[in-house]
Amino acid sequence: MPPVLVYATYNLMNWKRLDPTKPLELGNIACQHNFLGGMDEEWFRLIHVAIEAAAAPAVAAIQPLQQAAQHADARSMEQHLCTIIQGLGAMQQLLSRMGERCDPYIYYKRVRVPMSGWKNSASLPNGLIYEGLWDNRPQQLYGETGAQSTIVPALDIALGIQHEKGWLQQYLTNMRLHMPPSHRAFLAQLEAAPSVRGAVQRLTCHNIDQASTNSSHSFGGSDYSNSGSSGSNSRALSGAGLLEAYDTAVSELEKFRAQHRAFANSYIAQWSKKEVGTGGSDFMPALAGFRDATAAHKLSQGPRACPLH
Repeated sequence: MPPVLVYATYNLMNWKRLDPTKPLELGNIACQHNFLGGMDEEWFRLIHVAIEAAAAPAVAAIQPLQQAAQHADARSMEQHLCTIIQGLGAMQQLLSRMGERCDPYIYYKRVRVPMSGWKNSASLPNGLIYEGLWDNRPQQLYGETGAQSTIVPALDIALGIQHEKGWLQQYLTNMRLHMPPSHRAFLAQLEAAPSVRGAVQRLTCHNIDQASTNSSHSFGGSDYSNSGSSGSNSRALSGAGLLEAYDTAVSELEKFRAQHRAFANSYIAQWSKKEVGTGGSDFMPALAGFRDATAAHKLSQGPRACPLH
């Protein structure tokens, strides 16, 4: 990882349970170290730690989902997608609690400052010199940002979300360099596995055209809080449930990205003359691009023919 503050050192390796016998959740976790201290900084970090914990079942479901896709097991695929849907819902619920103890103005003026890095920095426009390294040439390095978490990149891979080539894609690739090596290896392993999206298309091909033209059908209408229901199993066997589960997972990921963009607008953009994120990225266009690219991957949206016809 580059010699700058990263998400892993800021959040993933910087918490403790207050009671070791109780769950890893808000109310039972605390930061080990802070920069300036105070509830706003503590709460900002703890929300991220709690999100990481809540996302664990969803991330753990990805490889079994890929294995089910390899074996064309629609029922198991739907069940694993339901786990991902539930995890994304929990992530949204936790992110919505950010404002309880982290004030946007205090965050912008105080909490985010140590995270900024040396990329697009007004204080260090040419970057930072690391004496004895890089021939003493100034380095412009991104600082800590949630884009360095493995959760969303893993879900992108699982759902086959492709982002537009260009600086947005390059930014996401750059963020991987800020992840721990084991996390990067995990993402590479997921990328080498069979395509879940392709399996959904093959297994539900005969349902895609019908679902696309049924404008009254709601893909968020099914109750995925209990993935073991007999109704879910019957839908999976017919293929319709699998398509619905896949599109709902994509929709929930889109919602999380939209929620994150709204948070970034309230906590950064409205206070800044130049929209530069905590890590040094031109973040508002980036977040909008990631959200829109995710939404475009729902298989049943718009009039489209089955790709296997």
